Amino acid sequence: MIEVNIWLPTAHLFSKRITHGILGPILASEDRGENVGHVNFVLTLDERSASYEYIEQEPHGLMVEKSLAILPETVVRENNRFFKQKFVKSFQVTHSFWPKEKPSNTALLRDFLSMLHLGSGGRGVSPEFSEHRSDMKREDTGEKSAHIQHDKEALLSLCQKKQRNLALAVDASDLECDLENKKTWEVNLEQLSQEKDNLEIEGIRRKELFITRVDELKKADFSLENNLNELDKKLNFYHRKLSYLEKISHPDNKTEIEIKAIKDTLNDLYEKQENIRLQRDKLTQYLELLQLADQQELSSYKNKINQIEIALAYYQRNLKEANERINGRDENDLQLIKGRYKEKVDLTLRREHFLKKSLETEGRHPDHSLSLPTSESGLAFYVDEAAVLKAMREENLRAYSLLLNNCVKSVKRCLLNGISHIKVDLRNNGVAESFFKLEKVETCKGFRTWARQLDRELANLNYQLKEAENPIAVALA
Repeated sequence: MIEVNIWLPTAHLFSKRITHGILGPILASEDRGENVGHVNFVLTLDERSASYEYIEQEPHGLMVEKSLAILPETVVRENNRFFKQKFVKSFQVTHSFWPKEKPSNTALLRDFLSMLHLGSGGRGVSPEFSEHRSDMKREDTGEKSAHIQHDKEALLSLCQKKQRNLALAVDASDLECDLENKKTWEVNLEQLSQEKDNLEIEGIRRKELFITRVDELKKADFSLENNLNELDKKLNFYHRKLSYLEKISHPDNKTEIEIKAIKDTLNDLYEKQENIRLQRDKLTQYLELLQLADQQELSSYKNKINQIEIALAYYQRNLKEANERINGRDENDLQLIKGRYKEKVDLTLRREHFLKKSLETEGRHPDHSLSLPTSESGLAFYVDEAAVLKAMREENLRAYSLLLNNCVKSVKRCLLNGISHIKVDLRNNGVAESFFKLEKVETCKGFRTWARQLDRELANLNYQLKEAENPIAVALA
């Protein structure tokens, strides 16, 4: 459905409203809070329309608002048949053509001279597009303005829905966090368990190596001790022998030589004895250092194991709590929750927009509004919303001119594009060729007449078709 809205100029002269198509806008005084008039239309696309998906994928630079639409749904109970309201998703696409900045007086003069064929006209100004609610506020002169607010029940219901949406968002966020943490913690647990196993294996290997080295040192010391004992025996033997020889009163030459040899041998033995003692001292020192290093390594090993066990307990506890919160859910469940959250937020936003539109109004209502059928109406003759959307996109590239390319001409261009597919049918039904052409200057008042005729001609075509298909039913109606 297309809702066409028309605000006529609010200019006054001698306390009388000037509704003339051209003089009204020209005489409107901004200082007196008067408006030049405005025209817009709101195209509603519900889920039945082929263009709904087109807008859902990409707004294409149009003024799109998400909302809900109410459709009649047939209900049959026993022998009773009636209709009930059914809410469906919808988009409301507003086409409201405004100048981004106020046209200068020079530009207006050039456009006026162009109308008289005395010049080429100005280049216009950049356009901007507005929503219907904003248009109502812009057109508000304070005389016919209205402000209707939501009732408390609607606000409370909307607030409760937002709270439930928030709870769903928190659930999705918590589940996503738990699933991500679960993966990380499981990897960390595996790494820490492997690290602990490696440390324990390294600890066993280190202990075995320490025992082996201690045994080797003890064996070496035992061997040196045996050597030292052998030296002591030899020393005792040579000392006794030397003592015996030195007691001879008159030793002969041979005895003297033997005494000297024994003394030399003793010196050698003492030197060997000292070397062995030094070697044993070094072995003792090395063993003490080895034991000290082993104690330090053991302490470091125990600290590492302790830290790993603390970390393992931390991750195991967190993983247990996360699994309790996850409660068997996985990534697929997360995507379902996210999808449900996205859907509910979308519906809540649409409901909020629907309530604002239906239960809250601020500004001045249009002087005239009429509805034109689109494809989802089920009628044979309608305004093609796809063609209208295409024309709306093209309007983004046009410059605004108060006289030569204003809001009225922009709206009319879009609607003409929307009825191009039934142009022949309209002509055959008596619509003049001038109906399909743009006037040099389009005015709100002139457009009102044109829009009413379009509505009437569409109704006539659809009625004639219905009459031709079922004349008896039409006659009875």
